[in-house]
Amino acid sequence: MNRNVYLLFFGTIIFVCLYYIFYYYKNENEYKCNLGNVKSCLNAAYDYADKNNYEKSVQFLKKACKLGHAESCFFVAEAYYDGKKISKDYDKAFKYFKKACDLGNDDACYYLRNRNTVDESVNIFK
Repeated sequence: MNRNVYLLFFGTIIFVCLYYIFYYYKNENEYKCNLGNVKSCLNAAYDYADKNNYEKSVQFLKKACKLGHAESCFFVAEAYYDGKKISKDYDKAFKYFKKACDLGNDDACYYLRNRNTVDESVNIFK
């Protein structure tokens, strides 16, 4: 076969794969997040928060938390605790505060020690 036919064939395969990847994941941050890139998870979360899609934003924060990012765990806990942008769930909030504290987030540890007298903390959804 001709060299141009091979180039056309493999070029088409690469194009179809890239189209599928970016169509399926909608953007590069989602794609990289699903490959385990914490910073991309955070960027995707902030993108969705900017679009007022807080459920999707929390979904990406949970992925970052699962990858060991303490502040993401704290933001998820705070979102469940506040219940302003997503449904309030104290059990989930406690679970994520505990995980954030275990990962070294001092604010989460403070919450766990002083649950009855928590000051309002920084909220990324404000």
